[in-house]
Amino acid sequence: MYKILIVDSGAIDRRMMRELLENRFGSAISVFISDERADAAEAVGADGVDLLIVNVPYHSAGSDYADLLIHSAFNINKNLSLIITSVKNEERIAGMATRFNADGYLLKPYRREQLLSLVENVMAQRGAKTGSGPEPDSAAEEGTLMQYLKKLEDSIHECDYKKSKNMAKEYISLVYSDRSVKNIRNGMINFARSVAEIGRWYGNDELQKKLEECLERFMKNYNIQVRRFESSEAIEEMIDFIFVEMEKFTLSAGDEIKKALNYIEQNIKNGITLDSTAEHINMSPSYFSKVFKKATGTNFIVYVTDRRVEIAKELLRSTDMSIINIACELSYNETNYFSKVFKKKVGLSPTEYRQRFGGER
Repeated sequence: MYKILIVDSGAIDRRMMRELLENRFGSAISVFISDERADAAEAVGADGVDLLIVNVPYHSAGSDYADLLIHSAFNINKNLSLIITSVKNEERIAGMATRFNADGYLLKPYRREQLLSLVENVMAQRGAKTGSGPEPDSAAEEGTLMQYLKKLEDSIHECDYKKSKNMAKEYISLVYSDRSVKNIRNGMINFARSVAEIGRWYGNDELQKKLEECLERFMKNYNIQVRRFESSEAIEEMIDFIFVEMEKFTLSAGDEIKKALNYIEQNIKNGITLDSTAEHINMSPSYFSKVFKKATGTNFIVYVTDRRVEIAKELLRSTDMSIINIACELSYNETNYFSKVFKKKVGLSPTEYRQRFGGER
């Protein structure tokens, strides 16, 4: 039986949560409740609790108590699952959840469905660990990460921005194929740290400072660590900084097309033009147009449009971003025009494409 301990000073909140969980999960769970004055840490050890749901009071004294309680609970049971609840101050509670590697947090007042969904996910993860599936192979996961980091480092060394970005996305897809929120969070944090470490080999103090700032923001932002699109954006920002530095000493005469392709990928969402790209590589627009078509087999406008459509497809599959916002994200001033271009390329409207392939969300 799955045992849950709820620690909350509000008697009504405690009873409401217990009744809600018991109504949903029935005999599959056993729920204990305690206020903040009780020695809840003892209950964790005595009752063999699987999940601890702790409310962190707004006042500092209660917050300190919750901090000590969670520490004590993890000392008793290192495999304990943790959900934190609180009122207001999301930044503080998110930081606390990150520090303890919690399975999730909820800000009061929250919807009942939010609590049930979060507990259901935690129970599913616990079930996978205790017999409904094979345990994660940490060595295999570490080996996979190292393989992708080597491929990513090679792509960066080749100064191929598109390949580097796609390699990062491929690994992120693997991380998000795990059903465990905690595993996703840990996987993304480890990957972000590794990308920052790669950048330290190529850059100066200024690049290192930028990468450390990116990493710090990512580590503190508990929310985006488990959101695929936002996580990808954070990793991509770090790769951007690395490539800006790389191109200063890696690309030389004869690498104009590679430099142009990197520039397109880095600025695809910024209303990029043939003129601005030609200026970036110190060519006249007319000459660059000819050289680009000869090197890629397609003209500049078609290439950029195809890349925007590919990004739009990814956003439609993996996010809930509205079609209007996707159009704006890709520098289309009119949604209707974006939809027309998309349908011409894909054969489906953006709405139809999302309905058919939006399962990644």
